Amino acid sequence: MIQQLTAPTEDSKSISHDSLSWTAVTGATGYHIYVNGTRRTTYPIVDTHFDLRNLNLPAGNHNIQIRAVGTGNHTDSVLSQSITFQVEGRGGHGSWFADNIIYIGIGVGAIVLLGGIVATSIIVVKRRKSN
Repeated sequence: MIQQLTAPTEDSKSISHDSLSWTAVTGATGYHIYVNGTRRTTYPIVDTHFDLRNLNLPAGNHNIQIRAVGTGNHTDSVLSQSITFQVEGRGGHGSWFADNIIYIGIGVGAIVLLGGIVATSIIVVKRRKSN
């Protein structure tokens, strides 16, 4: 008899220090991670934890879900209830620069400096806000 696996329960999932973890589902051979409804793992992962930093998510809130993968007498579970993961001020490649660039206007021209560098004859100093 073929049975559908259960999804990881709401109480069994947590996020700590950018790491998603959950309790193993009986009969599961792996898991897929979904972000905002889109599967983000190419192959099922066999561990019950996943480093969300590997996804290079943009800043903002993201709904994370897990699907238990089955074989043989078990079919894949439905998606778990979502857990919110908040990315603050970082994200895809190069976003550290976008979040930390300081624009300094000198006279008619402007120079772009990264935090910590001091310039003389500063007219305007303004931190660029990330989107």
